[in-house]
Amino acid sequence: MGEAHPESIARIKELTGHKPRHGTTPDGRQCLHIGDLMIVATEFALWSDPSVWEYSDDIIAVSWGGNTVRMQRDHDGAWTANIIPDPLRGKARFVI
Repeated sequence: MGEAHPESIARIKELTGHKPRHGTTPDGRQCLHIGDLMIVATEFALWSDPSVWEYSDDIIAVSWGGNTVRMQRDHDGAWTANIIPDPLRGKARFVI
């Protein structure tokens, strides 16, 4: 199941217990905080809401600012995060 934008904020909060909030890094880049996790925009984000894909109650993927982060809940209830690399970044987007 995938949720985009305002609905995703509520779903992320429901699953992780943390409401995503926007901020800036010390060097002025846009970022999105989910608890202790900080996703820094690598593309222009315009303070947009994230998109979230829910694989199960314990695994979600959050896409925001040019990054996709896979979050997984461990047996203690804590969330860990791994960035999902974009293999097409900087390459042609069309196959002829």
